[in-house]
Amino acid sequence: MNTITRRLLPLALSAAAATVALGTVGAAGANAASAPAAQHSSVVAASSTDTAAYAYKHACTDGQLRVQVSYDKQLGTTKRLIAVTDTSRSACGLSYFPVVSIDNSATIHARHGKPEFVQPAVPGGLGGAPYYALYAGHTAYAVVDLDPSHATAGASRVYNELAVIANDNLPNADTIGTKLVQEGGHGNPYVKSPFLGLYESSIADAAKSAVPPHKR
Repeated sequence: MNTITRRLLPLALSAAAATVALGTVGAAGANAASAPAAQHSSVVAASSTDTAAYAYKHACTDGQLRVQVSYDKQLGTTKRLIAVTDTSRSACGLSYFPVVSIDNSATIHARHGKPEFVQPAVPGGLGGAPYYALYAGHTAYAVVDLDPSHATAGASRVYNELAVIANDNLPNADTIGTKLVQEGGHGNPYVKSPFLGLYESSIADAAKSAVPPHKR
């Protein structure tokens, strides 16, 4: 089990990650009808970029990703779901997991003083492909458990913001900040020894990955 060493400062908050407008292949009307071969070659070229081999050589950029952070009651009150969708026409490579920080926002955005934050532990012993291959139009999921122990004893309630960068090659300016609240209660959530799982193709698998090794 490892910990993330990258720190997100300063945070650049936005309601959602930027997306790129999807272009059209080929011309319309008579031009399209007169050039079927050209259109076909364009389609073939586009599909050849939607492969794992292409993703391993092309890291995801902010412009082709949509990032959403949400609470899903089926996962449990301590977990938050991170969904990253490739909105482009090409596959791209994501790091094994997003870069995540759980912050006391008042200290993160202050001009003076020491920032208060905690970064979750992550799975260790990773190998295999250099990236998680995210195909065009598909979504990768990761789950962070704010308090795997589910015990209030020793837990902190000073943290009120979840900061996420979808890929570890992206700059701090691409951070997505989401307010944290105690679901089913009031105020900030309890945070104690948080754990972040790997990107997976389904929410169920992402939730399984977010279970610390000692609890499996």
